[in-house]
Amino acid sequence: MSPAELLYTGLGVLILVSQAVGAWFLLTGRASKREVGPQPFEVREAEEALTRREHSLTCGHIARRVTALEARADRLERRMDEDKKEIIASGKDSEKGIHSRINTVLEAVSELRGELKRL
Repeated sequence: MSPAELLYTGLGVLILVSQAVGAWFLLTGRASKREVGPQPFEVREAEEALTRREHSLTCGHIARRVTALEARADRLERRMDEDKKEIIASGKDSEKGIHSRINTVLEAVSELRGELKRL
């Protein structure tokens, strides 16, 4: 037998033996007796379970509230747009009024200049 064949045969036997030992541990129950150290959390029973009906009622209530809030946000947004248009329009009206008053003053000044030139 060549050294390579001897090596492969030895590895094969080693694998078979380790599988046999592992199977023996599993069958005798020794593998399941491992104990993990202290757990980082404690599992406790819930004080009150939530039924599917209660869950669906809660979800429905939340969905209705979200829908109402979205509708309110839409109304507020429309109102803001209307207010913006009103503000811009009143600014334009004020602008027209100011220009009208300025034109009146300019007319009066022109008349006074004309009177001063005649004197």
